[in-house]
Amino acid sequence: MCQWFLETNGKKNERDSFEGKRVLELGAGVGLLGLFLAKQREEVLDAIVVTEHVTSLLNVLEANGKLNALDETRFVVKRLLWEEACEMEKRADGSIADGSTTAKNIEDEDDRKWMRETLGKPTNEEERFDIVIGSELAYDERIIPPLLSVIDMFTKENGVVWISVVDRYEKKGVMIECFENEVSKYAHLIFERRVSDGKFHLYRIVKKNVTVVRSPHRTSR
Repeated sequence: MCQWFLETNGKKNERDSFEGKRVLELGAGVGLLGLFLAKQREEVLDAIVVTEHVTSLLNVLEANGKLNALDETRFVVKRLLWEEACEMEKRADGSIADGSTTAKNIEDEDDRKWMRETLGKPTNEEERFDIVIGSELAYDERIIPPLLSVIDMFTKENGVVWISVVDRYEKKGVMIECFENEVSKYAHLIFERRVSDGKFHLYRIVKKNVTVVRSPHRTSR
C-alpha cells in the first residue's frame, strides 16, 4: 500500500487527500504504513492513530514513532481489539479471529499499560475519523465481520476507507468474495475495487448517510 500511495500522491482523480485529516490505521503491525503517511511532507495529517492489540507490537509502534521523531499528539498508538470493540462473542476456547487469546487476569505491566490505552468507542461524530486505512488485514474470513463492524463504528459520515485484501487461499477468489459479500451487508458502505494485482486487491469504501424516504400517507376523500 505504501508504494501505491507514493505513486498516486497528488493525483486527485486516483485517491483522496490526507491533508488536515484525522486518520485511523487498523492492524498497524510494526507501523510501516502509518509511519510512511505521517512522514509525508506533501500532505500534513492532522493526526494518525495507529492501532494493534498485541502488546509486543504496541511497544514496537511506540518505539518506531519515537525513532522517527514523530510528535506523540500526531502519531498516537492505541490498543484496539476488534471483537472487543464490537462486543462480539469469542469462541468457546477463548480465542479470537487471529487465533490469539485474551487473559482474564492481566499480570504483565506492559499489558496493563496498553489496556489503559485502549481506543474508546466513539460517542459522537467528532470522535470518528475522516480516513481509515488497513494493509493486508483480511487474510482470514473469520476476521472480516469484526473488521467491517469496526470500520463502520470509527468512520465519519462521508469518510473514506482504504483497505487492502490479500487472497492467500489455494482456491482463488475466496477472500475477495467473502470480503465483498460482507461489505455488501452495509447499505451505507459504498465500495469499489481500485487495484487488482495478482493476490493483492485494494478497496476504497465511502460511508454514506442512508436515509429511508417514506411516502406520505394519502387521506381518503
